[in-house]
Amino acid sequence: MKDKFDHIFIPIPDRLDEVIESSMREVRKIHKRRKFKRIGVLGTAAAVIVSIAICAANPALASKLPILGRIFANVERKVVFSGDYSSKAQSTYKTAEDNGLKMTASEIYCDGSSAYISFLIKNSKSFGEVASLYSGAEGPLTHQFLYTEGNWGIGVDGQKKQLMNNHIEGTQVDKNAFEGMIKLDLTSISDKALDSFDLYLSFSKIWADQADGFSMLKIDGQWDFILPITVDRDNTRTIEVNEKNSVGYGIKNIIVTPYEVKVDSIIPTRELSQKEIEGYYERFKIASEKLVADGKQPIDIEKEMENIAKSKLAEFAITIFDQDGNRLDFNEQNGATEVFAVKGKKLTKLSIYIGTDGIDTLKEKSQQKMEGKAVYKREILLD
Repeated sequence: MKDKFDHIFIPIPDRLDEVIESSMREVRKIHKRRKFKRIGVLGTAAAVIVSIAICAANPALASKLPILGRIFANVERKVVFSGDYSSKAQSTYKTAEDNGLKMTASEIYCDGSSAYISFLIKNSKSFGEVASLYSGAEGPLTHQFLYTEGNWGIGVDGQKKQLMNNHIEGTQVDKNAFEGMIKLDLTSISDKALDSFDLYLSFSKIWADQADGFSMLKIDGQWDFILPITVDRDNTRTIEVNEKNSVGYGIKNIIVTPYEVKVDSIIPTRELSQKEIEGYYERFKIASEKLVADGKQPIDIEKEMENIAKSKLAEFAITIFDQDGNRLDFNEQNGATEVFAVKGKKLTKLSIYIGTDGIDTLKEKSQQKMEGKAVYKREILLD
């Protein structure tokens, strides 16, 4: 039932907008005709031959061409969770096409913590000029996003999770082509250590902010994929901590990969106030009125209110400093779990701090000052 409300109510302090650029977007399922298509051996071979011919004739142009099986190599240093995917990935040439948009899954890499899939996306019309965004907290404008709606899960019949803040990030190649990759957090949908599985991934909308800062391109359709996954845990480390202090803050475990650090924390809860409960009711009311305006069935508000949790996590945020005193980039939060980008650095020590003022904790750049502000701290040696 929780996923049903994730796109409507996220208990995040209002001031979080000051430091987090991306916002939760409403996710809805659009039931349309599904198309599945697999690229045949002959089609793939023909594409390779054409690519080789073009490369030989024009090396300068060849360096800019997106080639299936080489998408990771083109974008892996530009994205938020940057690192070497191309040398580890398995190729998968599967295509879905609808409403003039053709999506081809090129490569997959999965380390057991997250799954990363590269895509070549071609639009029969035009993407316009996609806006460039920051790939780091303080970095340059180096990459671009295609935002997505849809859902994903392990297997066709398994639990499904809505795509939320799962962007395809990479580079607009030209007005009709985009190459990029999407990251899916496996620990948010399953606690099982699988060695292999089929990943179900369904997109129902693709959109992109335009460089003018005002307009947005939106494309509705249905693009479905079933992708076989083989898990590679050689460089994934899980550290069990299972500790909390006298005021209820602590850490369950930490996952460290070459791309991310995930901290599953222990945070005390508090009861919802009457004002917060009334706020939930009002939002259900607005959502229900919108459904009716669109010719759909209204929400049974009283029934849904019975499913609202009566407590929530206390305000908190986590910050991490590496062995050199540099702060890791915070990127995602899922309940009490926060995710940080490694950016290709070799980590030998993590200094982890939990603060009760979320915004102040996320903004604090000084490890020395964070020592005095933290309600909980823990040092983890990785070597």
